[in-house]
Amino acid sequence: MNKGKYYLVLALVCIIWGATPACGRILALKVSPVMLTGLRFLCMAAVLFAFLTVIGKKSELIPSKHDFAVMALMGLFGVFLHNSLLMTGVKYTTASNTALIESIGPTVTCVLAYFVVGERLSFKGWCGIALSCVGALSIISNGSLDILLNLSFNKGDLIVVISESMWSCYTVAGWFLSKKASVAAATAWSSITGAIMCLGLGICEKEWVNATLDSYDIAAFVYLVLCSGVIAFLGWNWAAVRVGVSKAGTFVYIVPFAGAITGFLLLHEELFVSQFIGGAVVVLGMVITTRSKLGGTAIDAGKIIADEKKNRT
Repeated sequence: MNKGKYYLVLALVCIIWGATPACGRILALKVSPVMLTGLRFLCMAAVLFAFLTVIGKKSELIPSKHDFAVMALMGLFGVFLHNSLLMTGVKYTTASNTALIESIGPTVTCVLAYFVVGERLSFKGWCGIALSCVGALSIISNGSLDILLNLSFNKGDLIVVISESMWSCYTVAGWFLSKKASVAAATAWSSITGAIMCLGLGICEKEWVNATLDSYDIAAFVYLVLCSGVIAFLGWNWAAVRVGVSKAGTFVYIVPFAGAITGFLLLHEELFVSQFIGGAVVVLGMVITTRSKLGGTAIDAGKIIADEKKNRT
């Protein structure tokens, strides 16, 4: 059976995700990162709730108490902390750097899985993690030894690193959902709980959305809600189910490089060889780690990343 159209959808979804940091940077320079995140995920949740209602799956919108607690925790880590920090980080660094740094997420997830859910990691796996960390350092230092020795990193890059750690917490939290929990419903509920947290903090801090937005800014916001949110999410799950999670996961390696190129094309950001080398080293380290033994069984290189992107919005 020809699966070409599914592979095409997966590739397009990853390209769409790659443009997210660029759109976030466009808006974060004008709008409070916390309020931007809250409004974005409030809109996303509304679309997802409406979608599930229209397709006749209203029953999925009523999670158990256990699942709702997990979803709220996912909202805390994945929306409130991860996305707020991400939108804050892109104010101080480039969209290209942000996209490449995001590639360390699966590596952090592997480490958290070791400590939280007890997944075993071989010596080869730890070597892969160390390699990914070297790649990340190359990206945030732009290959400069002076920056490394003096610890004079761009604060935006460091914020994005912390942001990705919060995303890994979100991913690990999602592993505690019951098998009855719908992925779409989990995304909707985590989106709205996280949005409420963001909007609540924004109101308390008086971070009102009072910037004058032009059509370019509005287009960026619509892109964040519909394209990198709802459309990419649904497209990913539609195609991933048909080709297999492991095969789908390999396409996620497109994201950081698509993000760097998007930043160059849309925002005219300067690209450095050290950034691409660092991104490639991060991906290589992730491949080594996920091909090592986790939990006593061999896991395909794309598996963990696929699990992450299955829920990422």
